[in-house]
Amino acid sequence: MSPSVSARDADATLGKFHCFGALPCELRHMIWKFAARNVQRGVHVLGAVRNGQATNPDSAVGLTLVAPKVQDIPGSTWLWFDGNPSTYIQDSGLWMACPESRDIMRRQYKRLEDAITENEASHKSHFVHLGGKRYFKAFPAQDLLCLYPLETSLPFCALPFFELPDRLRNGNLNNFKNMALEYDPAWMNGPLSATTDKARERAREEMWSEDSLRGVFIRALWAIAKRNGPADLTFWLIDRTVRRREKPSNLYMPFGDDDDDDDATKTQEKTEPKVFHGSDGQYVEVHDLRECKYNVVKSNTAFHFLHWLQIDVGFNVRWMVSRRRGQNHLPLPQGLGDLVKILCVEPT
Repeated sequence: MSPSVSARDADATLGKFHCFGALPCELRHMIWKFAARNVQRGVHVLGAVRNGQATNPDSAVGLTLVAPKVQDIPGSTWLWFDGNPSTYIQDSGLWMACPESRDIMRRQYKRLEDAITENEASHKSHFVHLGGKRYFKAFPAQDLLCLYPLETSLPFCALPFFELPDRLRNGNLNNFKNMALEYDPAWMNGPLSATTDKARERAREEMWSEDSLRGVFIRALWAIAKRNGPADLTFWLIDRTVRRREKPSNLYMPFGDDDDDDDATKTQEKTEPKVFHGSDGQYVEVHDLRECKYNVVKSNTAFHFLHWLQIDVGFNVRWMVSRRRGQNHLPLPQGLGDLVKILCVEPT
C-alpha cells in the first residue's frame, strides 16, 4: 500500500468492487439475477404527501409518493435505504444501472409473472413512479403497499383515491389489492368519556376529523365502509406488538357487530394466512387474539383497539353505513373485522 494512502481511504477503496464490467458475461448475468426479487408476496413501504409538498413531486393527482422515513434534522433529505424494509429496495436500482441489467430485469420479471398462477390479473407486474428517475416494479394484485402519511390534516387521507372519481384516481396506487397502515398503540390513549348518545356522536365526528394518524385510519375505514374504493381491496393494519403462538389459546376477543359469530370464526381458522415478505421479516395475517402472543399488561394491540373503537366509542359499521347516501342496496358488513385485517411482523 502506498504510504500516501490513509487507512480511511484504504477502507473505502477495499469496500468497493471496480471490476464488475470485466467479469465474464455469464457471471455478470448470474449476479444480476441473484440480486433481483423472487416470486414471494412483497412489502412496499412508502411515504405519502399531497402534491407539491415533496422534494420530487410526480404527476399523480392528489398524492405524491416519497421515502417512508424522514430524518429528524431540519432541512434533511428523504431517506430511501436506511431502515426501509421494502422489497423494492432489493432491485429498484437494477432497472437504471445499465442496459445489460435492465434487459436482465425485464427477462427476470417475465419469469416471475409466468411463475405466479393465482389468476390472469395477478401475474402482471407494473412500474410505480416515485418521482424523477426513480421507479420500482411490483405485482399489485399480490404485493402489500404500506403507506406512511407524512401529513394528516383534512381533507388529506392516506387513501385519498377512495374519494375521487375513477378518471382522477392515481393509477399507480389504484392497482394494489392489499394496502396497509401501521398501527400505533397510542391510538387507544384518551378513553371516551361521553355518556349520552349526542355526546358520543360528537366525539365520533371529532375523532374522524383528527389531525393525526389515527384520524387518517378512521377516515380510510369510513371510506371502505361506504364502499368508496375498489371492491377487491383488502385493508390491513400492521401490529408490531404481537407475535403468533405456536398453538392458539382459548382466549377470543370478537370485534364484529355480532359476538356470537362462531361460524365465521371457524371459517377464518381454516383459511391459510396471507404472508408478505419484507427485508425485516415476514408480515403474517392473524385472525384474533387466540393466535397471538402479546403484553397482557398493556392491552392495546390492534385487536383491543378495534374492539374499543366499535364497542366503547360506538364507531361501528352500522353507524358508519347509516351515513352513506345512495348506497343502501349494498350488503352490510358484519363488523370491523370485515373492513380491516391484522398483520404481525415476524423476523426471519
